Formats: sequence, C-alpha cells, structure tokens
Amino acid sequence: MTLGIDVSRLFSEMVMACQSGEIRIKKMVYLFLTHYAQANADLAILAINTLRKDCSDADPMVRGLALRSLTNLHLRSMLEYVMDPLTKGLEDHSSYVRKAAVLGVLKVHLLDRSSFDDCSYINTLYNMLRDSDSHVVMNSIVSLNEIMADEGGIVINNQIISYLLRRINEFDEWGKCSILALVAKYDPMSKEETFSLMNVLDTTLSISNSAVVLGACHCFLALSRDCGDSILSQVYLRMKDPLLTSISGYVRDENVFAVLKHVSLITGRRSSVFEDAYKQFYCRFNDPSNVKYIKVDILADLANASNVAEVIAELSEYVADVDTRLATSALSALGKIAVREVNTLGTILSQMLDYIQIDNESLRTGAAIVIKDIIRTHPNCAKEVGPTIASSLPKLCSHTGRSALIWILGHHGSVIREAPYAIEHLIRNIENENNSNVLLELLVAATKLFLIRPPEMKKMLGSLLKSVLVTDDVDPDLHDRAIYIYRSLRLSVTKMGSTISFPSHEVLNVAAENDDFGDTSYSEFNTLSVLYGKAALEFTNTSYMLTEQNNGDDGNELHACGVSADGCEDTATWHLIDEANIEKKSFQEIWERLGIVKQLRGRTTSAQTIENVECVFSKACLFTVASGRPNGQIKSFMYCTDCKGNIFLIELIIAVDNSITVNIKSTGTENLTKFTAIVEDVLLHL
Repeated sequence: MTLGIDVSRLFSEMVMACQSGEIRIKKMVYLFLTHYAQANADLAILAINTLRKDCSDADPMVRGLALRSLTNLHLRSMLEYVMDPLTKGLEDHSSYVRKAAVLGVLKVHLLDRSSFDDCSYINTLYNMLRDSDSHVVMNSIVSLNEIMADEGGIVINNQIISYLLRRINEFDEWGKCSILALVAKYDPMSKEETFSLMNVLDTTLSISNSAVVLGACHCFLALSRDCGDSILSQVYLRMKDPLLTSISGYVRDENVFAVLKHVSLITGRRSSVFEDAYKQFYCRFNDPSNVKYIKVDILADLANASNVAEVIAELSEYVADVDTRLATSALSALGKIAVREVNTLGTILSQMLDYIQIDNESLRTGAAIVIKDIIRTHPNCAKEVGPTIASSLPKLCSHTGRSALIWILGHHGSVIREAPYAIEHLIRNIENENNSNVLLELLVAATKLFLIRPPEMKKMLGSLLKSVLVTDDVDPDLHDRAIYIYRSLRLSVTKMGSTISFPSHEVLNVAAENDDFGDTSYSEFNTLSVLYGKAALEFTNTSYMLTEQNNGDDGNELHACGVSADGCEDTATWHLIDEANIEKKSFQEIWERLGIVKQLRGRTTSAQTIENVECVFSKACLFTVASGRPNGQIKSFMYCTDCKGNIFLIELIIAVDNSITVNIKSTGTENLTKFTAIVEDVLLHL
C-alpha cells in the first residue's frame, strides 16, 4: 500500500483481522481500513462493531487508536456510530484518548456540520482548554480555530489568555506557537493589562526555538502598536538580542534565513536597533547564497556615519565574489548607501567608475545601474562621471547597462561634453542593435541632446529617425515614438522641449519602496508575508486552495486541482474523471489523427521506474495504455477524459539523463490550460 499498489481487494480479509489482540497488528489493520474505507463503503460497516468495541477497551492505547480510526473513516452514512464513542472519549481519564477525541470532533465538523451543530461540541472544546494535559489543550485550540474559521477563529478573552500564558512553559514548541498566535490577536482593555502580558511574555524570548522567538516578537509588536514611540523603541531593543541569538551558533540555514527576513523588515524601518551589531551580518564563508543576499541588504540599511567606512569595505569584498548575484547585490547595496549617506558619495562613485571599466560584464552592468541611480539623486555628479561613461559605453554588452548609460548621456548632455559623440557610434551601427529598450532610450536621448545642442545632433537625430521609420520589422512602440518625435519637432521645437525633458524621479530608499507592504507587515509578522515581502492577499490564490466537493451519502471529500473522484458531469468545476477506458487500438487511431497541441519539458531529481511513473499519474486520473524502456529511457503513453467528454492523450519520455518531455494531444482545447496545470503538478512529484 505504501508503494502505491492497490490492495483494496483484500478489504474483507482485513476486516476479519481487526479481531487481533496484538496492538501492532491493529495499527496496520486500522491504517488499511481508513485508507480504503471510502472506496469500500459497503464493506467498511463490517468493521464498525470491532472499532466501537475497541473504544471501550481497558488499554488506553487501543481506545485512542480505535477512536482515531473510527473518525478517520470519513463516511457520513456511519456518522451515527461515531458520535457516542466520541462523546465518551472527550471525558476519558486517559489524555491520549482525549487528545484523539478532540481531533475527532474537528473531523466530524468537516464531515457533517449539521450533525456537529446538534451536539454542542464547541462548549465542550472551550471547557477542554483547562484540561490538565497540554497536548489536549493544544488540540482544542487548533480544533476551535478550524471550526470557527468563518468567525475569525477562537474567541478569546482576558481569562483565557492569562490562563494559557501561566501554563505556557508546559507546552512544547508547537503549543507555545499556537498560544502566542492567540496572544497576537488579543486586544488588551488597558495599558496595565498590556504591560502585564508583556512581562509574562518576556520569558518566551529566552527560548532557543526561533519559531517561538518570532511568535513572541509578533506579540510584543502587536501589544505595543498603540503605546507610543518610546515604548515601541524599548520593545525593539528587547527583541534585538533574542533575534541575534537565533542567527548565531549552530542554527539551521533555513531558520537563519527566516529570522534574517524579519530582521530586514525591522532594519528597513528602524535601522538604529541593530546599528551597533552590524558585524553580526557579515557574510561567512559557509553561509548559503540566500543568507548572503539578505545579509547584504541588511548591511546597506545599517550603514551610518559611525560605521559606514567598515561596511563599505566589507561590501567591496563581496563585489569580487565568484557569485555574480552576490556581487551585483553588493553593488546595489553600495548604491543605496551613496544615495543615503552623502559623505560617502565620492568614495562609492569612484569605485563604480572603476568597476565599469573592468573586464567583467556583470560588474559593468551593475555599476552602470548604480551610477544611474546616484546621478538621479545627485545630478551635480553628472559632469564628473561623463568622460568615463562616454568611453565605457561601447564596451558594454548588457542591454540594461547600455540603457542606463544612454539615459545619463541624454538627460545630462548639457554638462557632459562627450555625450553626442558617445552615442554617435550607436546611431551609425543601429542595424546591429536588436533590443527595443536600448533603441527607445537611444531615440529619447538623441532628441534631448538635439534640443540642448542642435548643431552637433541635427544630422545624427535625422539619421536615427530615418533608420527607424523606414525599417519594416521595427518594434511598434519604437515606431510610434519616432513618429511622435518627428511630428512634434515639425510643429514646434520649443513645445517639444517641454514635453520630452521632464524632471526625473528620485531614487526611493528601501523603506519607501515597501510602504505598500509596511502597512500590513507587522500584523502579518511571523508569516509567509515577511518571506515573500508582500501582503498575504497578493500571493494567496483561491485556485490553489482545497475545495469541498459533495460525494452524496458518503460525505465530503477534499480535492485539489479540479480533479473529481466521482466523475459526475454536473459538478460546478472542470475536472478529470476516473472511469475513462480507451483500448490500445482506439488510442493509436486517435493519436495518429491528432496533432500535438502542447509540449512540456522538465527534469526529475532522481531515477524513475515505470511502476512509479504509472502510480503517480494514475492518482491524477491519467491512465497508462502502453509503456516500455527503449534505449534505456522510459516511454509511456497515457490518456484521460474530462467531465466535458474531451480526450487527452500524453506521450511521456524520461531520458537517461532524467530530462522529461511531455507531448499532449487533445480532441478539444477549451480546457487545455487547466489540464496542462494538472500535468505540471504531477511532474513535480516525480
């Protein structure tokens, strides 16, 4: 069963094996029954008596196992046999049984809400928050949050919060995180209550688990949001040492990255909190790449008048790293420092001018972009960089780098004496330029220079406009821009100057760029929102969530990706059915008749077997009609049918080097995108 082989035909024999008195055999048998119960609903009732009997066994392990298995059958038709053992399990003297019963209440709620509402289980779960066993309390919190999700989760008050915080040291790390999540949602009635809760929470910051520390930090931020800036500053200082401890020593790289993302969020708004600990964010030789990238961003935020020289020296070392992304990130960090700390402007600008002349394309590109950002904020530096930019432009191959330098030459042509002659080479060889963004920037720059220095640019601009307008396959945006400039110049050169020479925007700092996320960031502290750098609504898509489908008398089943288990054609969403049956001869005829409508490519992480491939695809209602291993590669032909009657055929090829090619043919293309998404999801499991 664990290998994906269907052994449901042994269901009746396994029902008989329920009578075994050996606990290890019972565990295996009950696992089998719960796995295949929905596919064998008629036979599953034969095991009900044994399960109910075991719910009254003298051994609490047997009682808990039987109760958990009974609620895991997920059969609405047998719900009446579950309610009585479940009610007794909530009052059992064994904490193991009560723990299983609490989760059983949640399963009943998901199975049949009408039967759940008749039993007043919610009040029982609230009472079980005072259970003597911490695991029972934690399961009660989880169940209440799930059951009352439509109402915002469990309803909390001062008594519940105070009681849970007094017992917080009895819980494991998961339990502590659950309690801290409740505290973060609680709104104290007075400042005295706020300070009292903070004092109790103070001990949780000393726990070594980073999840608990982040949960406690979230609570402190939530409780102090209305306490004024002075209290908030003290809260930040109290959070500082625990967060630094969470990234020091022998800590998993994944945990370090998560904590650093939260630190980056804080430093983007209050850099003074970690300014004296800036050396803690120096990159170590064994740091993974993602940790190095976030540390570089933090160092840029922490640079101030007292430490900026050391930070610049450290970042300059990273520029020479073999990792090009780390090098360009260090360049960007130096640019942010130059924009913010005016006293470092000369030093950093001199470094960028050196980088733009070395024989390294990635560094030249990064330096060009940084110089552009610096010039946008400090335009008085344009004259200083003009000669170096003019001589470096022909050496750049990157489109973004060339666009940045062309913008500087065009916007500051009045102070850069070499500007017209620097772009003259590009205009003469315009037929060799195939990037539309560079051509657009070149066209605008040439127009700006013409308005400033018409004698030098008249012929060059005319040649450029002629080249763009007479070319047949030119980019439409470039062609429209050229026509606009040509007609505007014919009407009035003066008006054209006020139109095209508009003022540039300042470069925004990190905090300003993230203001749209900053309004919700602290309310979503210690969530994926911090890791993604955006509010939850921006990356949470309902199409990726599990939806509830009605399966008649046998209860509700959760499905993803629009795949239905019953094959009904009257369901609200598009889905594949599991009753398709195409013979080899029919498959071959359809395959030869249809053309390939979609091709997917990918790579597996490990060697595959034909059996594993067929098993993975069959779970998504994609069935194999033929397969083999020609020349060492795996080749399989599969088929499926959707609820609209369309037939999808697949040719799957897994080469010896683990590369994957999928050819898709279909009798209808109206739902091809949805079907492709299902195939891509299946490939992720290979």
